[in-house]
Formats: sequence, C-alpha cells, structure tokens
Amino acid sequence: MTVTDRAGLITRRIDSPLGELELWASAAGLRAVLWPGEDGARVARSLSPSAMAGPGADAGGVGAPSAGAPAPPDSAGAEPDTAATRHLDRAERQLTEYFAGTRRDFDLDLDLAGTAFQRSAWDVLRTIPYGSTMSYGEQAAALGDPAKARAVGAANGRNPVSIVVPCHRVVAAGGALTGFAAGLDTKAWLLDHERRVLAEDVLAEDAPAEDVPAEDVPAEDVPAGDVPAGDVPAGDVPAEDVPAGEIHAEVRAGSGR
Repeated sequence: MTVTDRAGLITRRIDSPLGELELWASAAGLRAVLWPGEDGARVARSLSPSAMAGPGADAGGVGAPSAGAPAPPDSAGAEPDTAATRHLDRAERQLTEYFAGTRRDFDLDLDLAGTAFQRSAWDVLRTIPYGSTMSYGEQAAALGDPAKARAVGAANGRNPVSIVVPCHRVVAAGGALTGFAAGLDTKAWLLDHERRVLAEDVLAEDAPAEDVPAEDVPAEDVPAGDVPAGDVPAGDVPAEDVPAGEIHAEVRAGSGR
C-alpha cells in the first residue's frame, strides 16, 4: 500500500483479487477507484484538483463540479490531508469487505465530477441491487428516455468510482456482457462473485438446525414431576419415606411375644 500527495489529492494502492486498485480522495470524499494499469485518462475530470463536488454532495452522494477547489499544497513535502486519508481508510476497508463477501452496499462520501447527464446516469447505477443486472435500455428508461441507451453506456464508461458505483451491473438487452474499462473478464468476475455470495447466503439460511442427541440433554433440565410414578421400582423407595402409621398391627403384636 502506498500513499501519495498529488496536488491536493491523496492516492493509495490496495491489493484485491483483481489486482492492485488505485484509490483517489480529496478532503470531501472518494474521487476514484482505478483498475490495475489505468493511467487516469478515462476519468481525468475527477482527478483534477479543481473538480470538487457541489452543494448537493453528501454521504454517498454524487455532486457537481465547483469553483471552490482547494489550492495545491505549497510544497511537495506537505502532509497528506487527514480528512482525505480517512476517506481512503473507509474505502479500503469497505472494498476489502466487499471482496470478502461480507459487504453488499457501500457507505462512503463521494466527491465526483461529471456533467449533469453523467451524474444522473451514475445515480441510476447506485440503485441496481447487489447481484442483479440492468440493461442499458432500462437505465436510459429510468432517466426518462429509452432511446439514450448509447449515451448512458458512454456515461458509465466515465464512471470514476468503479465497484462502488456499480457500472459492472449493466449488461446488453439480451444479457450479454459488453463494454467495461477493466475488460469483460473482470466484469464477469464481479457479477459471479456477487451471485456466489448470494447463493451461499441462501444455502446457509436453508441448512437444517443440528439435532441435539438425547444424551446431551442435562439431567437437571428434566422436571421431576415429569417422571411417571410407575417408573420408580418399589424397592427403590427409602424406608424413611414410608409413613410410620402404615406399619401393620400384627407386626406390632408379634413384637411383644
């Protein structure tokens, strides 16, 4: 893992099953999650220090660019911004949980830059449930114009926060995998991973409860009143439990001879 200060943005590389991911963050939130080998050209707008989320951005939100961008640090040796570092810490932890199969939804502050149409398309992406898919036409219809399937595909291609904003869940109308910055193998891996996690959860829920052998039930757990009287042999009744008044008279008479 490495942390670098780049003109007001902090970057960190983390390991994943898909290779080394590069995370970018500002003091306002996560800027980008880049695939192994990406140079950032695809999402250059989000990696510019002058691009900041607008007033509408909040926890997990996607905001518009703002002119109020932070100035680059005065020197190359400036300390990393602590708020940005916290955003990277949370993103790294939640991505690790996602790959481990213990997280389905992300709860991160996002500081993204894009056109109004791109931001709207990214908002729709975040409504696709974990392990599910949506076609480009369905995504366009959600934006109010089914004819804009190609436009939403282009907007998805500019999504800077891979995995967190799940453009990998968008497929062709017939279900075929198309267009993905990290390649179709990676897209297939992500979808298979989510479906596998869901299937394992179903199996766990359907598994029968383990039977407890009778001999494992502690004796003290059986109420005394539940033991039938006929199950106690007469010879097992202690002498002191027999009332004195039940001793036969002839026995008393015989004892005087």
